[in-house]
Amino acid sequence: MWIVGATSTLIDAWGERHLELNRGYLRQKQWKEIAIIVSSCEDYTKPPKTELQCKNRIDTLKKKYKHEKAKIASGTGPTMWPFFHRLDHLIDPTAQSPVPTTPTEAHNVPQHKHKHKHKKKKKPFRGRRGSMNSNSS
Repeated sequence: MWIVGATSTLIDAWGERHLELNRGYLRQKQWKEIAIIVSSCEDYTKPPKTELQCKNRIDTLKKKYKHEKAKIASGTGPTMWPFFHRLDHLIDPTAQSPVPTTPTEAHNVPQHKHKHKHKKKKKPFRGRRGSMNSNSS
C-alpha cells in the first residue's frame, strides 16, 4: 500500500529524472535511486520500496492519469485526483496547466530537499594585457 506522501515523493523523484532524460525511459540505476529516496522520506515507516515497486507504481499512476485525461476530454468535468496536474506537467509536453498542489496533498506531503547543481561563476572579461591598441608609445 502506498501512502500519499510516498507517492508524492515518488512522483518528484521520477519526474526529475524523467525530464532530465527528455521524457525518456529510466534505467535500473535510476529506479534504485528513486526507491532509496522514497524509502527515506520523513514519514515513511514501512519496509523499503524496491525499484520494481516504484516502477509499477509509476505505471499505475500513468494509467490513472490517462483515464483522468480522457474523462476531462469527454467533458465529464474537472478531475479531483490530487496528482493529475503534476503528472500532466511531466507526461504531456503540451500541457498548459500550472502545477498546483491541493490543500490535501500539501498537508500530507513531506518536504524534501533536492540537490541543485551550482554553475561556476564566470569572471568578467577584462581584455588582453599588452594589447596592440593601447595609446602608450
